[in-house]
Amino acid sequence: MIKFSDEFKQRLATALDDGVAVVAAYIDTAGEPHCSFYGSVNAYSDHEIGLWARNPASELAAMLDAKPKIAFAY
Repeated sequence: MIKFSDEFKQRLATALDDGVAVVAAYIDTAGEPHCSFYGSVNAYSDHEIGLWARNPASELAAMLDAKPKIAFAY
């Protein structure tokens, strides 16, 4: 398991202030790829990333049990 550095956690915390929106990429329940910009991505712990998904019934939330791997780009 990886451990996020303090610098990495700080960069996520200040991404919008730095003019950067974090992109999340995932495969939806129909098997289609999606990339979405998020302004709420943060380091939830030393090895977990969290984000606020406005709609709890979204494709992102719906696919997490079946396909929990998500890619992020900063």
